[in-house]
Amino acid sequence: MENIGDVGSTHTVELAINDVVAKTRDITLAPGNEETVVFIVTRDLAATYGVDIAGFTGAFVAKAVPPPPPPVNWWLIVGIIAVVIVTGLVVFSVIRRRRAAWDEHRR
Repeated sequence: MENIGDVGSTHTVELAINDVVAKTRDITLAPGNEETVVFIVTRDLAATYGVDIAGFTGAFVAKAVPPPPPPVNWWLIVGIIAVVIVTGLVVFSVIRRRRAAWDEHRR
């Protein structure tokens, strides 16, 4: 907004989204001063929304944000790997002993 007059003034700036006032800001400007008015909005639904600020119109597109991935349970992963390794060693040991016993038996 810019005050091009000789007197300071206060104005209410309205942000309308889809023809419904969503936010307002009161701006006080001294003569000859200007200020940028920023509105930050969020929407729950992914859609295109019409915007009107002091007669200036436009649109913005709200996109769906994917949910964050679930946390990784590292203890579970390490536990599963450990169980697989231990099971493999036990199976290897049993096979080795049986083979040694079989070889001993055949002599």
